[in-house]
Amino acid sequence: MIDYKKYNDLKPYLSYNAKWNTKTREFKQIIPVVDNQLDGRIKKSIIRLCRRAGQLLGCRGYFRVDLRERDNRLYILDVNPNPDINDDSGFMRQAYSRNYTFGELF
Repeated sequence: MIDYKKYNDLKPYLSYNAKWNTKTREFKQIIPVVDNQLDGRIKKSIIRLCRRAGQLLGCRGYFRVDLRERDNRLYILDVNPNPDINDDSGFMRQAYSRNYTFGELF
């Protein structure tokens, strides 16, 4: 999860630079919130909504759901049944922040 309110001077979405260009300010500054930093109620709502979206679309194994929150409501933007899991992906950036290695996950 990314709280864009913390980045008023940056675009309120993950641009190419924010995702992939390691030399840009966006990449260096925009850090996803790790799940243990989320309020328990919000975390449960996110998990429930994402699981349901995956079930409805027939996803199996791992998948990624992109959400937005506005006025305390969650909105699904995208369900990706085969997200990027390279060692430099957003998924792995979050895993590294929790001290997992690429080899431990795959």
